[in-house]
Amino acid sequence: MQTFTADLPIYKEPSKRFSNFLEDFVTNSKYLVQFVGDRVVFTQNGISNISVRKSSMSTSIMVNSLKDPFTTLLNLEVLRNFLIKFNIMSSMACIYCSDCKFTLSLIAGDESYPNSVKLLHATLETEDDRIYQTVDNLFGALN
Repeated sequence: MQTFTADLPIYKEPSKRFSNFLEDFVTNSKYLVQFVGDRVVFTQNGISNISVRKSSMSTSIMVNSLKDPFTTLLNLEVLRNFLIKFNIMSSMACIYCSDCKFTLSLIAGDESYPNSVKLLHATLETEDDRIYQTVDNLFGALN
C-alpha cells in the first residue's frame, strides 16, 4: 500500500460545523479546497451523487485559526502545499474511486508545528502503481 499525506496545522479548536463536515467526509470525500479571502473553503466538486447534510455541502476554516498564536503569521508555504496536495489527492480519488482511499481527519499536533492544537490530515492510499506514479510525480513537482 502506497500512502500520500498532507497536513495543515490548526491553532484554534475547529467549529462544530467543521466536525460535522469531517463526519460526512467519511462517506463522501469528493471535495476540493481553495483559499478565498479570510477562509480556506471546502466545496463539493460536483461529481458526487451521495446525499449529505446541507451544512456539509461546503464548509470553511477561518484563516485566523491557521495562524500561529506566538508569531501571528500565516505560513503561506504550508497552506499552499496543503491546498495543492489535497486537491491532487481528491481528484485522483474521484477518478479512481475503487482503486484508492482518500481520508481527512483531525489528529494531535506534533513537533513539526509545536503550537498547533490539531493537524488537518489528508491521506490517499492506493495499491495501483499508475496512481502512485502520477501522484508521486505531481507531488515531486511541488518541491
